[in-house]
Amino acid sequence: MALRSDKNEYRGVNAHLHSFFQNVEGWEGFHGKHIGDIAEMLSLIMPAGYLVSTEKSLQIREIYPDTGKIIITRPDVIIHDTQSSSPTSGKLEGATLTQPLLEALFDDEEDYYTSIMILADDDNPMGRPITRIELLSPSNKIGRGYAQYHQKRLATLKAGISLIEIDYLHETPPTLNHIPSYADKQGGAFPYHISISQPIPSFERGTSATYGFFVDMPIPTIPIPLSNNQQVMLNLDEVYQKTFLSINLYRHLADYSALPPRFESYLPDDQAKIQSIMARM
Repeated sequence: MALRSDKNEYRGVNAHLHSFFQNVEGWEGFHGKHIGDIAEMLSLIMPAGYLVSTEKSLQIREIYPDTGKIIITRPDVIIHDTQSSSPTSGKLEGATLTQPLLEALFDDEEDYYTSIMILADDDNPMGRPITRIELLSPSNKIGRGYAQYHQKRLATLKAGISLIEIDYLHETPPTLNHIPSYADKQGGAFPYHISISQPIPSFERGTSATYGFFVDMPIPTIPIPLSNNQQVMLNLDEVYQKTFLSINLYRHLADYSALPPRFESYLPDDQAKIQSIMARM
């Protein structure tokens, strides 16, 4: 008999729900809802002089190898700066891991190639993009989808735009090289993490900070980098709980009477936490 709850029994990411997403279906709908909730929260807390909008994601939803057709995901969040100042510092407090940006992006220096971009010098009524937020999808963490996403990510960072990548998908390796892979059972790995890559003071000298967290652990409150060394703090756990509770399907899919799909993909400590929650229920 199914065992469900009218709340999220996990602190942070619901392991039952996200295992279902990674092995059955439903991620696309969650992706769109959560991104919308993040954009709404940012709109409420953003200081004067900044705008929040949703735009086409850097990620592809699906590639059809026979035709080469690419389907784009639903929009992710981008922050625009209506001021003329520029970021001056990339230091972020509280990160579990900080690495030079180039080391995070590339296996070695030989993987780095330069390109040329020409931009029109005009006044953009939408403001100057400074930070992009991406919620990573399974199809863009491995295979050809990752290659496509990686190139678009490089273009974003080379344009001087900071990139925040939210990863709630423990069954696939991280998209940044310096993050230990939970999927591959590497030491020091977290099942979930948020990475903030800043091409500041330049792409070549930028940093990538990672905030890792475990099963049944609140999602960290993260700094959103703005211009001129400004930051705004986003309580991402509050947003996640809102997303989880806003759609009754998510509570329905979290069936605590059975182990999550591919339970063996979790490390022993996280398995114990999952079983403890199920026993408590």
